[in-house]
Amino acid sequence: MTYTVYYLTSYKDVSENIIDNKPNTSNYFELSPFRIPQDYTWVEAAMQPWCSGAGTENNPYIISSVKIDAQNQNIWCLSIESTSVFFQIKDSLFYNAEIGGISLYNVQNGEILNTTCNNNHYGIFVGSSSNILMENNYIDGNYYGIGIYSTFYSELLQSTILNSYTGIDFMNSDNNVISACDMRYNSYGGGLDMYESLNNEITFNSFSYNDPAIHLTRCHSNTFDQNTLTSNENAGIQFFQSSYNMFTKNTIRDHSTAILLSSQSNENTFTENTLIDNNVCIKDSGEGNVFRDNFCGSTLTIIIIISSITIFISTLIIVALVALVVIAKKRKKKKRMKLFDTTTRTAETNGSN
Repeated sequence: MTYTVYYLTSYKDVSENIIDNKPNTSNYFELSPFRIPQDYTWVEAAMQPWCSGAGTENNPYIISSVKIDAQNQNIWCLSIESTSVFFQIKDSLFYNAEIGGISLYNVQNGEILNTTCNNNHYGIFVGSSSNILMENNYIDGNYYGIGIYSTFYSELLQSTILNSYTGIDFMNSDNNVISACDMRYNSYGGGLDMYESLNNEITFNSFSYNDPAIHLTRCHSNTFDQNTLTSNENAGIQFFQSSYNMFTKNTIRDHSTAILLSSQSNENTFTENTLIDNNVCIKDSGEGNVFRDNFCGSTLTIIIIISSITIFISTLIIVALVALVVIAKKRKKKKRMKLFDTTTRTAETNGSN
């Protein structure tokens, strides 16, 4: 599969689930960019001072305390491809790469831990992979913070992603977990941009000052539970042709619209969500969406349900009102004609006398 790569620009934690995860940068091995297996095989890498282990589940290869400055070249700082060995990348720093900091492609059983990626096109890129863990990473100032494409059964946990065009670009990926992450100041593409993805769990995350917080396009049967969305541009969460998603116990505060569902976004369920200080709580242009036990409190509390049934009923009401106006006008005209006829007859009678 081919991925098109494209470029960019602190902070205060806003959720108790988020931890200060910017790693210690004191002692690094300063290396040039490299690829596995092209520049090193895993066996060769394990002979270097910055790598250890045997590639098994109990003794994974560990690339540790590595610092790679790509010096704005059109390369990856670190690229790993086509492997199923167990490995970790941890306590490292990757920056100034015009393609990206870390790339995992066609990989299983990899972990990226306590690592910083900044000023790259992609902070972290994961494509056509499975069983990947990304935890406690600090991703700052990349065009795409993290790109996850055609990836399955993987986890993104307790990471900070900020100052990107898109925080998490998420496409054609199923059965993954994003939890306890902090997405802030990600412009235009938003905090999380999901496309054609199924059965993912998005829980306990914080989204603030993104544009928007979450955007779904043709995504189905995903779960959003106990996330906090605060002061994002435009809508808190936008649905486009997305159905059968569950949205439970989330807090959405200070948006122009808290929840925006476009047409063909149907059969989504919203339960026990708290919508506070939004200009509009819900705009719903889909069908069969269910809202149960949600709290909507704001200075301008408006719930707009625009389904085909509502439009049909509204049309009937308008037609009925028009008909009543027409009937009223006809009656008024007849009354005037009757009055005119009576007046004429009276005048004729008086004239004859």
